[in-house]
Amino acid sequence: MKTQRFFLDFDIHSDNISVSNDDFYNQIKNVLRLKPGDRIILCDGKLNEAECLINSVENKKINLKVINVYKNENERKTKLSVYCSVLKRENFELVCQKLTELGVDEIIPLICENTIKQGIKIERLKSIIKEASEQSQRGIVPKLFLPQKLSDAVEIARKNGPVIVFDKSGFSKKILSEKNISIFIGPEGGWSNSEIDLFKKTKTQIFSLGELTFRAETAAIVASFVVLYGNDF
Repeated sequence: MKTQRFFLDFDIHSDNISVSNDDFYNQIKNVLRLKPGDRIILCDGKLNEAECLINSVENKKINLKVINVYKNENERKTKLSVYCSVLKRENFELVCQKLTELGVDEIIPLICENTIKQGIKIERLKSIIKEASEQSQRGIVPKLFLPQKLSDAVEIARKNGPVIVFDKSGFSKKILSEKNISIFIGPEGGWSNSEIDLFKKTKTQIFSLGELTFRAETAAIVASFVVLYGNDF
């Protein structure tokens, strides 16, 4: 049976932990129907993890006994920030979920000239990211930012390290591994001519993912995989 994982604030130096959290209580008691004696893993989002035994489930509180504390070693060495245009329907939710599973550190929604849907449900997306972090055994929960204008985002990203824009007009080249990388993914209608000019003016690298035309959500997932894992294959 898979040991369930939960991101929570807790004291890693404590032998016994009591958690009073409605969502956590509901997951343990009503959704997963775990009982005293069952094991779970608590994660603090800072790579610290604690394997615990459930002592009791009572009065909206879960009492746990810590049996092992250790560091999560699943995170990639490359810190990847993905700037992705807000996408319509559930597509942006899919992007957030899959990028989290791949190991992305930051997700920054973009408002571009061809962005169709500009609003996001920030709390729902945070919940999706947290659940994906638990499922994929991440040591952290990726940070989700509020939507940013493209011009502002480019300036911020350039201060943090190499920036790569993905577009069919770019060139194909093996991406060298860097400690911090930011990538930009455009909207369903693609980058506008003025946005491409902005990238060229700021000397931002423009890469291609190949001859085929991907949907925006597919491009975000493939590009993230290429940056994080391309040199491993």
